[in-house]
Amino acid sequence: MERHTSLKNEDDTLQSEAILQVDGIEKYFGSYRVVGDISFDIAEGEAFALLGPSGCGKTTTLRMVAGLESPTGGRIRLRGRDVTALPPHRRSIGFVFQDFALFPHLSVFENVAFGLRLKSRDRDSIKARVASALASVRLPVETFGDRYPNQISGGQRQRVAIARTLVTDPLAVLFDEPLAALDRHLRDHMLIELKELQHRSRLPAIYVTHDQEAAMILADRVAVMNQGAIQQIGTPQEIYRRPANRFVAEFMGEVAFVPALSVESSSEGTSIRIGDETLWAGPSDFAPETRLVAGFRPGDLSLCPPGDGDIRATVTGCYFTGLAFLVQLEIAGGVTLSARLEAETAPAPGTEVGVRATPGHVILLPS
Repeated sequence: MERHTSLKNEDDTLQSEAILQVDGIEKYFGSYRVVGDISFDIAEGEAFALLGPSGCGKTTTLRMVAGLESPTGGRIRLRGRDVTALPPHRRSIGFVFQDFALFPHLSVFENVAFGLRLKSRDRDSIKARVASALASVRLPVETFGDRYPNQISGGQRQRVAIARTLVTDPLAVLFDEPLAALDRHLRDHMLIELKELQHRSRLPAIYVTHDQEAAMILADRVAVMNQGAIQQIGTPQEIYRRPANRFVAEFMGEVAFVPALSVESSSEGTSIRIGDETLWAGPSDFAPETRLVAGFRPGDLSLCPPGDGDIRATVTGCYFTGLAFLVQLEIAGGVTLSARLEAETAPAPGTEVGVRATPGHVILLPS
């Protein structure tokens, strides 16, 4: 597996500014390898997401960074200091758990103050720091300080958990599925809250999630994991538009793959043949006659009159989703595509249509 240690711009300056460095960590439970050879760096103020399906090793990776699990191999450094063997309380890393893990018998104020009391901070300092931490998550101490966890909403409990982490001045913050316990409406609201909070605090953050949309909103860079290994690291746009392999492409959203052949390549990109039709696929460097699969996402396809598009198709189904119609299409060879159509009406099944692909948005991979 290729090492993935690059920052946004692969130069020595950014490498030297890495706050958190994970170098080749792995984890075995007995003879079973759960995580293998994971490497990444996180810069000052960067939001980084570990994204993947359940059981892929992302939470185990996060727990090793936090000190809650011991790596079988590899190194973890924080501001250049090797913390691989240090217990959690000596790492200066904050951890926000999926279920918030608030003490039900303590008030909001006391939950946030808990870590400061363990450090024997003086009373006035604790009062001021707790008030500041709660203000940063928009929970004024005057209103919420005396309430208990069962007296506030799920989103407010999450913000208390975040304030409890921030109040100790960590060097980095780790979030384990921070939105999984919230309903859809509250989740969407908290996505923006979390993004703004991380931007204001400038703290390096790692988010573990299986939610592609959450990862793309929250993170500056995303690491897609599968079977204990990182498949690709990149910006959300890079991961979505230029996936490294078929697993990444399919995990990041609906995509239909069609057999294709590279027929022409230049410095500007590649043209491909699908059946009897040729279309411009966009940036890539595949040599002519390379056998490929071309991936099309529904939002990157539009419909037009027959003969005007890149591909001829027949409508086989049409479904209203609230914002648009999802149109099912069949092209030569019996291959099915989906297109998202924003219109008041949609073509009936059996209608012959042309399909246009957004230039540069075709995903090309070796077949």
